[in-house]
Amino acid sequence: MKIKTLNRFDEEYVRETRRDLSKQKRNMNTENHPFEKAREYIRALNAVKLDRIFSKPFLFSLDKHKDSILRLVTNPSMLTLVASGSLDGEIRFWDLTKRSCLWKVETQHGSIKGLCIEHSGKRLLSCGNDKSIRIWDLNIDKYTNLSGCNDRKNLIKPMVCFLSKTRFTDLSCSFNKNSHCFATSGAQTDIWMQSRGKPIHSFLWGSETVHGVRFNPVEYDILCSWSSDKKLVIYDTRVKLATNYLVLKNQINDVSWNPREAFSLTLGASDYNAYTFDIRSLRKAKKIHMGHVKDVECVSYSPTGREFVTGGYDCTIRIFSANEGRSREIYYTNRMQRIKSVCFSADNRFILSGSDDANLRVWKSNSSKPLNKLKPSEEQKLNYFEQLKKKFKYMPEINRIAKYRHVPRWISKKVKERHSKRQNERKKEINRRKHSKLLNDTNISVKKKPIIKQKH
Repeated sequence: MKIKTLNRFDEEYVRETRRDLSKQKRNMNTENHPFEKAREYIRALNAVKLDRIFSKPFLFSLDKHKDSILRLVTNPSMLTLVASGSLDGEIRFWDLTKRSCLWKVETQHGSIKGLCIEHSGKRLLSCGNDKSIRIWDLNIDKYTNLSGCNDRKNLIKPMVCFLSKTRFTDLSCSFNKNSHCFATSGAQTDIWMQSRGKPIHSFLWGSETVHGVRFNPVEYDILCSWSSDKKLVIYDTRVKLATNYLVLKNQINDVSWNPREAFSLTLGASDYNAYTFDIRSLRKAKKIHMGHVKDVECVSYSPTGREFVTGGYDCTIRIFSANEGRSREIYYTNRMQRIKSVCFSADNRFILSGSDDANLRVWKSNSSKPLNKLKPSEEQKLNYFEQLKKKFKYMPEINRIAKYRHVPRWISKKVKERHSKRQNERKKEINRRKHSKLLNDTNISVKKKPIIKQKH
């Protein structure tokens, strides 16, 4: 009679020291697991369904403003502090953890056109229709120690006030820590120093009004501006010249630089699309981001540079991957009106939005991810589910569930109309080229169609 016994060697299972990792025996032979892919597919399907079940992106709103919120900026030195400027000229400084306003000031700007915080986080710069630039001190200890609101109003006064002959439309601070430089737009693009009352240099570019200006967060000497003649201009402050420019068919509403790629920027246009360009070659767009059914009013990149958020005239917020043409998320509420400003928090976990209904709303950047601190086992489980979703993302059922978003009926109808219109234009272009007698009749790339003129 033969008896089979199980042999186990302690060397393969027992740890050598207390701090050593536990040894686990795994059989990686696929013949012993014939339904391995089937099990993983079911897990991926359940993970996608759970994401949609626990998707609750909206956190809270701050409704102390009396008019539309035009500008939102985060403090680079502290995660929880945010400044907002409204259409009635009021500036508020918020603490998101306490969900309260630390201080407010009713400026004489008339309307806050530009709002920016220095890279050090100590000063706030604002400009508006009153042809002035004001610099405010962001020393939080001054305002938190006060008990009465009347004392705060008497204390909050601008440190410096610069006057100009023309109105301002936007303002942007340099990201260089050693330089107190900032740029303004209006009748022209001006470069200022905080220690001087007049611009140190002005870029004259045509007779049109410059709508906005942005400094590059990587290359500190590079900035861009866009004007009412649908022109995007790139400047270099070292040579004090415009290096290249781009003219589009539609109006440019906002521009945002990629904080991880010095040569990449994304602009929101009035043709309902966002375009990503490489400033080294402006012959065509690097990527076209579609989804909005009305004008793209504002654009803002995440600190990682992998994603950006857009706010539209269609009262929705969309999150795009930097390398994809379709949005991965769409946020909206029934009471939210046209989005005028959006931005990411410095830790990339939250999205802030300001709209025409005078509310500052806070959203999660990942709608289904929990906010509380996770245990190592929970975090490992979520990472495992993420890898499964990436592995099976092209399966029809998983792809359908992951991409479906419930939107208002009028937005869904507009999306279908735009899709049908693009299909008809594509068919018309194919038929025109097919029956054309011209031998040099070539097909124009979709990425080149929105461009009228470019100069490098």
